[in-house]
Amino acid sequence: MASGAVDPLVLGQRIRHFRRLRSMTLDQLGEVVGRPAPYLSLIENGKREPRIGLINDVAAALEVPAVDLLAAEAPSRRADLEVRLERAQEHS
Repeated sequence: MASGAVDPLVLGQRIRHFRRLRSMTLDQLGEVVGRPAPYLSLIENGKREPRIGLINDVAAALEVPAVDLLAAEAPSRRADLEVRLERAQEHS
């Protein structure tokens, strides 16, 4: 991945992390940001890359700065392992 590029898997893990800290479901987050839960699930699983406007809306809904969602490191050891596992499965 290019230097400075946002990793969709890490972004998704970070969104999931902050959403769970707020005890929000995907449906609840979707209501706030105006997107269906299945679409947000694709983002959390790194299958879709959201536009910057949606990142800003999600950050506001989760009460975190957008830069916290865009950080390069996974939010936890478990999330880091999940990202590594997904990467390993991509390159079988």
